[in-house]
Amino acid sequence: MRKTLRSRYKIYLGKDEVLLEEVQLPDRIESLNRFYLQLNCSHKRPGVSEMSSLTFAAIQFAVILLALEAHCTEALNNDGTILLSLLKNFNAPPQTFSSWNSSNKHPCNWKGVTCYPDNTVRTLDLTQSQVSGTLSSAICELPNLKELYLGSNNISGTIPPELGNCTELESLDLSNNNLLGQIPFELGSLIKLNYLSIYYNLLSGSIPLSIFGLPLLEAIYLNDNNLSGEIPSNVGNLTQLAKLWLGENSLVREIPSSIGNCGHLIELYLYNNQLVGELPESLGRLSKLQILHITSNKLNGQIPKSLGICTNLILLELSNNSFSGGIPRELGNCSSLTSLSITQNQLTGSIPSSLGSLQNLSKLYLNQNLLSGNIPVELGNCSLMEDLRLHMNKLEGSIPPELGRLRRLQILLLFENSLYGPIPPQLFEAKNLQNLSLYNNSLTGSISPKICNLTRLQELFLHYNKLSGPIPAQLGAKNNLTAIDLTGNRLTGTIPPALCSSGQLDILVMGYNQLEGSVPPDIGKCRSLTRLILSHNHLTGVIPSDFLASNSVISYLDMSGNKLQGRIPSSLGRCENLSHMDLSMNELNYTLSPELGQLSKLQRLNLSSNRLIGPIPQELGNSSLLYSLDFSFNSFKGSLPNQLARLEKLQHLVLQGNYLSGSIPDWLSNLTQLRELNLGYNQFQGEIPASLGELQELNTCLNLGNNRLSGAIPAALGNLNKLANLDLSSNNLSGSIPSALDSLLSLVAVNISNNQLTGCIPKSWLKLWNSSSSSFTGNPELCAIQNQGTSCNCRGFFPVPLKESKHLSIVHIVLIIIGSVVFSCFLVALILWRCLYPKTRFSSKAPAKLPLKLYQCLEATEYLSEKYIIGKGGRGVVYRVELPSGELEVQTAGRIRHRNLVKLLEFWQVQDCGYILYEFMSNGSLNDALHEMNPLPVLGWDIRYKIAIGIAHGLSYLHYNCDPGIIHRDIKPSNILLDSDMEPHISDFGIAQLMDRSCAVDSSFVLGTVGYIAPERGHTTRMTEKMDVYSYGVVLLELITRKEALDSSFAEGMDIVSWVKSCNEGEYAVIDEGLRNEGIESDIEEEIVGTIRVALKCTESNPNDRPSMKQVVDKLRDIRRINLQM
Repeated sequence: MRKTLRSRYKIYLGKDEVLLEEVQLPDRIESLNRFYLQLNCSHKRPGVSEMSSLTFAAIQFAVILLALEAHCTEALNNDGTILLSLLKNFNAPPQTFSSWNSSNKHPCNWKGVTCYPDNTVRTLDLTQSQVSGTLSSAICELPNLKELYLGSNNISGTIPPELGNCTELESLDLSNNNLLGQIPFELGSLIKLNYLSIYYNLLSGSIPLSIFGLPLLEAIYLNDNNLSGEIPSNVGNLTQLAKLWLGENSLVREIPSSIGNCGHLIELYLYNNQLVGELPESLGRLSKLQILHITSNKLNGQIPKSLGICTNLILLELSNNSFSGGIPRELGNCSSLTSLSITQNQLTGSIPSSLGSLQNLSKLYLNQNLLSGNIPVELGNCSLMEDLRLHMNKLEGSIPPELGRLRRLQILLLFENSLYGPIPPQLFEAKNLQNLSLYNNSLTGSISPKICNLTRLQELFLHYNKLSGPIPAQLGAKNNLTAIDLTGNRLTGTIPPALCSSGQLDILVMGYNQLEGSVPPDIGKCRSLTRLILSHNHLTGVIPSDFLASNSVISYLDMSGNKLQGRIPSSLGRCENLSHMDLSMNELNYTLSPELGQLSKLQRLNLSSNRLIGPIPQELGNSSLLYSLDFSFNSFKGSLPNQLARLEKLQHLVLQGNYLSGSIPDWLSNLTQLRELNLGYNQFQGEIPASLGELQELNTCLNLGNNRLSGAIPAALGNLNKLANLDLSSNNLSGSIPSALDSLLSLVAVNISNNQLTGCIPKSWLKLWNSSSSSFTGNPELCAIQNQGTSCNCRGFFPVPLKESKHLSIVHIVLIIIGSVVFSCFLVALILWRCLYPKTRFSSKAPAKLPLKLYQCLEATEYLSEKYIIGKGGRGVVYRVELPSGELEVQTAGRIRHRNLVKLLEFWQVQDCGYILYEFMSNGSLNDALHEMNPLPVLGWDIRYKIAIGIAHGLSYLHYNCDPGIIHRDIKPSNILLDSDMEPHISDFGIAQLMDRSCAVDSSFVLGTVGYIAPERGHTTRMTEKMDVYSYGVVLLELITRKEALDSSFAEGMDIVSWVKSCNEGEYAVIDEGLRNEGIESDIEEEIVGTIRVALKCTESNPNDRPSMKQVVDKLRDIRRINLQM
């Protein structure tokens, strides 16, 4: 649109004043006649005075001058007009487009615009200009536009296909916006394009083939979008391409081999996609390649040796894929490498010594693979190394002293390997070390005092090794320590006093050692500590009275399992962030300070097994976040303070073994989250409150035993339908057991002994009485006998046959185990219990309905006739059942399926009895094969090895492949069944317990089999998978020695673990004679001895010294692999 000037002028010529009104002057003069005509009209207008000819001529001249002036002020050119039209779609702060003025001749001085000499637009650059809105297709009306930069704004909508019309465009940057939709195919028309950047958007769909057909492209940035599909196969056509960034998308399929044709490629980023297949060998042709980053894909196969030809490589990132095989030694030819990362793959073999020739290498990450062998001493030649991470592999041997030559080394992570030997003192010559993590190895010897000279050392993690001797006395004095963990070693001496000299120590963990002396006062004055664990040492003395008085950040305090004496300092009440405090198993005495009630964030408080006296402070009721309170085995007196009723989040209240008295308060029913209530071994009197029946979340235990309670058992306790353990023993309870308690089907243990109870035991409790009758003794008038004619007429409930038994053709053989039912409770546990199998004929009254398959099983065994019994276990009787063809086509119950676990086919619950249908194992149990069969079968080493690694696989599956993991808790030979191929199958999950991987589950009752139970089970209620590891180690020793866990040939008080350890004649002497008589070859002998050592490692008394089942599998594989390679 043309601009029109409309003005009013006064012209003075001598005495004449002439008004020229509203004369319109177009911006381009097409004809002066139009001006003259308008002037004449004004001259002749009525009311305007007559003018002389001279005056009129002057006016005419003035009009001409005005017209010429208007002609000289031309309007904005076409490119400027196009740019202004973009503002219809753009929004931005005023300053962004303040220079975009329509009164200008051209836009060449506008912000973000550069022009050619003819004032046409060459570049539009609005990068980081806070522009929002959408991109108009009008941009391509700029005929000479070569560069368009709109990155780092907030532009949304789709990319207009009309951009393909910008045929002069050489650079296009739309990165870091909110663009969505697909990349237009039309961009393939930009034949002059050499730079394309659309990263950090929301683009989807596949990459157009047309783009990868642009011959001049040098840089493509499409990373960080939602692009899918495959990398275009014509990528090899981009012969000028130097940079290709496609990371952080959802690209699939293989990397095209044609990429090897991109001879100018310098940077290739394909990380965080879903690419599969092998790396193409053609990558070796990229002689200019400097960066190859393909982490976090699904690539597999071996790393191509051809990468060793890429001598210009600076960064090689292959982590988080599934690469297998070895690390190519040819990578040692990539002399320019500064960073090499191949973590989280499945690489095997040793670390090539050739990597030691990489003089420019500063970062080497090979962690989380299956690498074995020694750490190459040649790595000490990488003089620029700053960060070396080899952790979570299977590396062996000692730590090379040569690593101390790495003067620039800041981070050294070697944890979770199989390293042994001492920590070389030379290592501490690497003066720049900041993080030294060597934990979970088998390192021995002492910690060199030279470590104290590492002035930049911040993190020191040496836990779970076999280090001995004192901790260097000056540790911390010169260091800049923020975290120390020395847990699970054999360290002696005192705790160094200067550990917190830096003022930045955040974590101090030294549990499970043999440290002596008192807690240094400076530790108590350390204001930066958030976590302090000194548990299970031999610390003595008193805790300083001002201990942690000035620390407002500590959240975790554990000094349990020592010999600390004196008072618990009231200063701990000022630790306002403290959430966990454990001072149990010490010799602390005196009364408990009421200041502890100031800990408003306290969640767990354990002061058990001390000598504390006096009343329980009522102020503890202020710690409203408490979920676990354990004051057991002290000498507290008095009644329970009413203020504890405010602890509404409390789940575990354990007060057993004190001198608490009075009545059990009704307010306990307010603690509706309670899972465990243990008031046993106190002096409580009166009746059991019926209100306890309202605690319906109780599942671990209700223990009121060994008090002075009287009266009847409340029927309301029958509401506790999740309860596993009930102890009312050694009181003065009387009357009959309420029939309502018959519904407590979750019970696995009951103790009502030593009371004055009468009448009949509830029917559902008969199975418990049968397994532990002593838990019912001391009640003379309590009846638990099936005796017609008495009030306790406990009759069977199985149905009589409803029809004549039919012959069932033998097609498949299975087992039905009577006595195990899966029951789910709030703690997410698998609880199975036995059924009292009837000894008389079945009742004539059958349940209304039986599941068809169960009925067929009962019918096939003639209603559980004894002639079908093939075994009896701790939780029931095992029958052999033959079912007709097709009857096993049932859905497997549950999702726990593994070749080394017995397959569960079906399970049922009928009244108070449970039935489980398992696959039949023709070779019986491992216990049968080792000890019971007559004659004993010959078990060669190959069979025993097969059994050993099969059990390990099954346990590893339970621990790490089930979510949450499962702790079996009763691993023993009789629970290992053998199929026709002697493949082992773990059975009997009767006491398996689900395990949260982040926190072991509490259990207050001991389950398992004597001889196989881990030693820590006697003094802890926490179940961990390391208990299964111990049991497995015992089974492994039994498998090799063919002696029972508590063999009669052992000395009194000795089990198989102590017997093997005490054998002075070496490992060979404990091997089963049957194996030795076969004539063991040297390599087989090495395998057997290696397996014995694995078993001994599994049976370490300290659970932290035991391997995981994953590590056991790896070790057993290694034992055989090494021999196969010899």
